[in-house]
Amino acid sequence: MAGKKIYCTKINMEELDIFFASSKEGALRIGISCAKDELTPVQYFRRYFPKEVLVEDKVWNLSLIEAAMSAYKKGSFVKIGFAVRFSLFQMNVLNAIRKIKPGTVRTYKQVAQMINKPKAYRAVGQALRRNPFPLLFP
Repeated sequence: MAGKKIYCTKINMEELDIFFASSKEGALRIGISCAKDELTPVQYFRRYFPKEVLVEDKVWNLSLIEAAMSAYKKGSFVKIGFAVRFSLFQMNVLNAIRKIKPGTVRTYKQVAQMINKPKAYRAVGQALRRNPFPLLFP
């Protein structure tokens, strides 16, 4: 039995390939790779979704592309539906880093303090390492 259908595409921007994946339920993942890698969207996402049916389709990802480009160019956030489940801690971390002004740097410890978990700085690092939307939540 085949897995669920995932629609994926890529765009090229400033020597980077930016990959987008979504399903009927919403956004699943954004990935970034060097343009010289020349990966197709299906090749890129196969490691994240080994049992799913991957289909190249830009139309399904237009709202995700728009949100990512808005976040990248303007530092603003466009609301989109996510098909990824986050723990409460992960959502708190991602919401906290959304509030950091573009160009500003914060340590994991400072982010942990922002979410009132001052000793959870290593967990903040893990939450950010697993961030499936790096352009939306940088």
